[in-house]
Amino acid sequence: MILESLLDEYLSFLRQARGLSARSVLRNGRFVRRLLTSLEKRERFDIRALRPQDLDAFLQSQGRKLSRRSMADVASALRSFLRYLSLRALLPASMVDAVVGPKIYAQESLPQCLSPEEVGTFLAAIDTGTSIGRRDYALFCLMLSTGLRPGEAARLRLDDIHWKERLVHIRQTKTGRPRTVPFSPEAGAALLRFLQLDRRHEAFPPELFLGLRCARGRPLDHPDVIYLRFRRYARLAGLRADATPYSLRHTFAQNLLEGGADFTTLQNLLGHASTGSVLIYAKVSLTALREVADNDAEEM
Repeated sequence: MILESLLDEYLSFLRQARGLSARSVLRNGRFVRRLLTSLEKRERFDIRALRPQDLDAFLQSQGRKLSRRSMADVASALRSFLRYLSLRALLPASMVDAVVGPKIYAQESLPQCLSPEEVGTFLAAIDTGTSIGRRDYALFCLMLSTGLRPGEAARLRLDDIHWKERLVHIRQTKTGRPRTVPFSPEAGAALLRFLQLDRRHEAFPPELFLGLRCARGRPLDHPDVIYLRFRRYARLAGLRADATPYSLRHTFAQNLLEGGADFTTLQNLLGHASTGSVLIYAKVSLTALREVADNDAEEM
């Protein structure tokens, strides 16, 4: 059986039968492709000849260069692929149990927040003398000001910005529930400059942020572009290697807590389904941690 053809059929299954998002399909496909590429090195390898020791060898090779959380994603993708192969009667269902990934505990790691100095250095690394630079500066200022996820920022439309009230309406969210968040005057000024200088053409689509060649009017329709642009400026600014666009979201959350916001407010602004998802920020805020202890003491 041709492995490349098998991969295409599996990805089609994820999209059509399971209804996964394009990002989830891309992530699963990336990990499964790595496995199939390693198997293709063997002469006349057939997927029906796959054995647990093959999976162990592959996971060990990946574990030498990936973090525990990434390895958990690899294991999850492999189990999904093996379940698909079982449905097609190409492998026994028991093969799924052969994939053992690392256990990831909720709130086991701290959110990576940026200090005020790091934020300033990061934004200063962006060349606002170019169209792309003005777009990126407006994009990251808005993310820092509102706690937007990369995917939410990529899908923003022009009519999602309410200038009079200085609010951004986020209609496509991870939880499926839209929310509205205020943005800062600094983010508003950066957005206005970008729009005035680079978004005046009538033929532009309704998306707020456009692709790398702004003059062509193509929407910035995938969050991976945001990751690549962030990493570019993070390297220029000398930020630590584990900084990501989510560091801006975590910094927004931490600033809110240190400014006196409660966890319910933080939950609503970040768009989480429950307050439990934001309690991790108490770990990196001694002030918020003391407030939690005080509240617990009053209830005793």
